[in-house]
Amino acid sequence: MSLKTKVTLFMTILLVMSVGFVTAILCYQAHSNWEQYAFRLMVEKNRGTALSLQAWLATRPSLQETPSARVTGEGDAYGEAGLQEKLTTVARQFDDELAQDLGDQMEPAMAAAPPQQLLLDTVGDVLYAGNAPPRQPLPPAVLLQAIAGNGTGQGWVDWAGKSYKVFYQNLSAAGWIFATLVPEELFLAHQQGVIAQSAVIATVTLLISLMGISLLLQYYSRPLAALTAVAEQVGAGNRQVSFPIFREREFRTLSVCLENMRSGFLHMFKESQAQTEEMHSLYQQVVASEKALHVQYEELRRKEAALRISERRFKLAIEASQNALWELDLASGEFLVSPSDSKVFQMPEVGCIRHLWELVLAEDRPRCDQAWQEYLSGGTPDFSCEFRLKNGDNGYLWVLSRARTVETDEAGRPHRVVGAIADISELKRCSEEERYQMTHDHLTGLYNRQGFLEAFQALTQDGLVRGYLAVIDVDDFKLINDVQGYQAGDEVLKAFAWQLKTLQAGQPVAGRMSGDVFLLFLPEINEAGARNYLQRLTSCLLETPLGTMVVHASGGLVAYSGYGQDVLALLQKADLAAHAAKKQGKQRFLLYEPAMQAETECRVRLKNGLRRALQKQELYLVYQPVYRIADGHIHLASFEALARWHSDTLGLVSPAEFIPVAEESGFIIPLGEWAIREACRFIATAIGDTGRAVTVFVNISMRQLLGNGFVDKVCGILNEQDIPASCLGMEITESVLAADFKACVGILEQLKALGIKISLDDFGTGYSSLTYLRHLPIDVLKLDKSFIDVLGEAEGGKGEVLAAGIIQIAQQMGYQVVAEGVERLEQLRSLIGRGCDYYQGFYLSKPLPVPEALELLPESVVKRKVDFFTAGPAIKVE
Repeated sequence: MSLKTKVTLFMTILLVMSVGFVTAILCYQAHSNWEQYAFRLMVEKNRGTALSLQAWLATRPSLQETPSARVTGEGDAYGEAGLQEKLTTVARQFDDELAQDLGDQMEPAMAAAPPQQLLLDTVGDVLYAGNAPPRQPLPPAVLLQAIAGNGTGQGWVDWAGKSYKVFYQNLSAAGWIFATLVPEELFLAHQQGVIAQSAVIATVTLLISLMGISLLLQYYSRPLAALTAVAEQVGAGNRQVSFPIFREREFRTLSVCLENMRSGFLHMFKESQAQTEEMHSLYQQVVASEKALHVQYEELRRKEAALRISERRFKLAIEASQNALWELDLASGEFLVSPSDSKVFQMPEVGCIRHLWELVLAEDRPRCDQAWQEYLSGGTPDFSCEFRLKNGDNGYLWVLSRARTVETDEAGRPHRVVGAIADISELKRCSEEERYQMTHDHLTGLYNRQGFLEAFQALTQDGLVRGYLAVIDVDDFKLINDVQGYQAGDEVLKAFAWQLKTLQAGQPVAGRMSGDVFLLFLPEINEAGARNYLQRLTSCLLETPLGTMVVHASGGLVAYSGYGQDVLALLQKADLAAHAAKKQGKQRFLLYEPAMQAETECRVRLKNGLRRALQKQELYLVYQPVYRIADGHIHLASFEALARWHSDTLGLVSPAEFIPVAEESGFIIPLGEWAIREACRFIATAIGDTGRAVTVFVNISMRQLLGNGFVDKVCGILNEQDIPASCLGMEITESVLAADFKACVGILEQLKALGIKISLDDFGTGYSSLTYLRHLPIDVLKLDKSFIDVLGEAEGGKGEVLAAGIIQIAQQMGYQVVAEGVERLEQLRSLIGRGCDYYQGFYLSKPLPVPEALELLPESVVKRKVDFFTAGPAIKVE
């Protein structure tokens, strides 16, 4: 069969299938058209029957007068009996015409399920039910009422377990409804016929297609089966069979190709077989060569074992290069040292181990013997020990001796040992230098903290030593660095360390912990001796390359009673005593007391409480007036803002207690910012309530002054409260001279440029210097209370002279002078007589809360004169 014939057969099969599919679609379309035609026909028939009935009723008005009476089939010819007969005739005529229009094939279906005619009145009551089967119930009243209410139309309803198509028409003359109910079986009968026809067509089409496919499969399967059978035989190893040749062109071409492939594979197989035989011959030769190589390999293994032994010995020799090599026979005690290497150490020739043992330093022999015994007992795999060995006439040198076992006895114990001795004197020297650097201070040569603790432990390890531990602090050392430079500070530390060494008696231990803090342990000394020793350090005359300097020191000491005490805890106690000595005025040494620990704990509580004080609004300001006295009248000049703290747990805390804690903890910065803001708020209130601008001075610490952005913060607060800068003053203490002087002066100049007044508080103590005073941009100088206290007393002559001199010098330099701490009338008289500008103190007024301070503003001058030189009560401001 040609390819054309095959394509023709395939197209024929496809055409038959397409015709069957189209036929099925046409059958379905014919049924659909028939159903639509039947619906339209029934609507027209129902409408025509209704119109005919309506015309008939129009000629009999008497029937319309009793619309609610049911037609019973009884009565006169022109009454209900006539209507019954008419309706029967109409129903029969409807069925006959419908059967005629639908065709003869529908007669059996109509006989089995005839249409049902109903005549309903306006409320849905059945007047007539024609063609109803016996005992067939009427439709439900709800359904009939729904039909009567709609008037004219069609729809599907369920009645007595069946579905009906309802066609109903309104009889306008009587208001009745004529309805026809057609069973669903009537429509399904025609649909089932169409489906049966479609199934027959589809079945015939399928059979024809299957027959065509069967023919095609049969046509193609026979040649393929024959080719497959031959291919399986070829695959099984049958090289005699060949592929058959077919008449059809396609299968003939395939057969020829497969046969050519078979012939090619057969040729390749023969060549491969020849190569396999050649490879087998070569394999036999390889096996023979492998046997020969195995013999050579065994020989190489033996040589390799000997080489490893030689290599191990060579490695030992390399490790002991430039050292003394030795060998010891434990059975005979014979000890051999290489002659050439023995000259390196200038060792005499030795013949036994005893001779070498005599060269070891006596102090190191116990350690060497312990290491040797551990090696012999198997505790360590190798012998290794550092010891000092006699080196000719030049003393001793440090050596490291290592040894390994090269032969063992039957019990596995070392029998012959080979080792080397290495000179490690240089390594020991470097190690000792590193150890010195780790434990000593590079500047002073004293122990550092680690070295001091180790030396203390070594001295007191037997628990029998008693003594005193001291922490020593050079007073005002920061001032030395800031004023004379760090080089001068280093020279002072070295000279002070030398002073510690020269003053030592017995075997004390001295060290430098950090900065200007030194540690000292005085062993076997009583308290009086320790105090006398340390008293010499309170004021020292030190010779330095930069000249002779007087240096003061203070510190604390604590007793060490013997073994079991924690040295770190003792140093902490000594540090507490040193802190107390600083607080009491420096240049003294105090013995630790338990009260110092309580004071420290109190400071910790204050520190913790300060952190919450601002949040809980426990801090507040009071304002102490500063007065000017002229012509016997008192004038209010300004206020000084003073911080107060009333804690809910600690009660009223003195500023002398919490201000130093704030300085140490850094809380002084937020505390100072809060004080500036509160003082500015007071100034704004005073201006708003009294119309008078008053100046308020706020105390500023150096830590706050040198903080980041201090000037910007002050400007921000002034703008926030909308007050002039001239109403704000800032008081600094003389500690500015101990801080970064140039930086402080720069910041003070910026504040003064804004209009803020600058006051130097507590002048005359601490770092007072007229030279520095000349460079400070201040407006007011406050005379320290210590000068005021001696005024008016019999022994206060020198104090009065100093106060008068300071007042005169300050006024000549253009400063206003404020005397603070005026508490007696005699003091006030003395100050007035010496021309002081302003006065502040409890004699004039105590610090006042905000309401009382505001009451002083409207009247700033007392209206009556007061004779300050007559005895009387304290001056009162009216």
